[in-house]
Amino acid sequence: MKSKLGPTILLVGCAALLALLMFLFLPRRSHFPSLPTPNGYDVLVTEAAKIVRSSTGTKDMSSNQLAAVVVTNEAVVRAVREALNLPSILPVELTEKWVSSPHLQNRINLKAVASALDAEATLCRLRGDSTNSLSLYIDQIRLGHAMMSGGVLIDYMVGSAVEAWGSSRITNLLSNLTADDCRRAAGLLSELDNNRDSFEAFTARELEWQRNAYSAFHRFKLGFRKYVLRDSDPFGDMAGDPEVVYKRRGLEFRRLLLKLATRAYQLENGHNPSTASELVPAYLKAIPLNPETGTPLQLP
Repeated sequence: MKSKLGPTILLVGCAALLALLMFLFLPRRSHFPSLPTPNGYDVLVTEAAKIVRSSTGTKDMSSNQLAAVVVTNEAVVRAVREALNLPSILPVELTEKWVSSPHLQNRINLKAVASALDAEATLCRLRGDSTNSLSLYIDQIRLGHAMMSGGVLIDYMVGSAVEAWGSSRITNLLSNLTADDCRRAAGLLSELDNNRDSFEAFTARELEWQRNAYSAFHRFKLGFRKYVLRDSDPFGDMAGDPEVVYKRRGLEFRRLLLKLATRAYQLENGHNPSTASELVPAYLKAIPLNPETGTPLQLP
């Protein structure tokens, strides 16, 4: 019996070892998308490096201060808005230092561009130009989308925060928009939402980046501390669970789509729709789904 069992165990052990070696060393299909030529992200980064930051937040600025900021960054903002019309994929380097430098500085510069867009949009709103204000807020959202498209989880967290910033501004602008404004915004933002990277795509790229950026020993040590010792990551706790954030921000964004479509319907028909289905297909191609439940959203 022992003589038969020994070779079997040896064979199973060899097969397991071979499978492990194949898993560790055979090349795998990359989850990172091919970069377009030209890549709009490269243009965005180049222009964002020229931005002039303000030490005062938009909400604390007077009209004169806002106007000064707009004039100072006029050329940069115009170039960025043009670059947003190009295909854009964030290029990721599979090294440990990439996430901190120069990528960190690029994120800081791009967030400053989002602030400059916000300043110009706020100035337009104060001057009664809601249509141009809306266009600038939409471009702020498009910038957030470009900041995360093709990236890893940290890129999603930062880019979606910029996107949420623009979305909240549009929500506050709703009562001043025309039906045409609402229709246009709903169409553009629906297209952005349809082209959004899935959470699974971000996670797959994150894991691929970690495998290449860190040694197996380092990844084992991090996993041991997290899952065995239950050590918490203070920075991770501050940011929140990425999947929860992904679903929550997706829900807020899709609620904005419904609000825009509902506002257009109300302006054109003189009353609110009774159900979300009345918005399809004249105002929306389909009723947005709740990313937390997978069910169609109800009217706000």
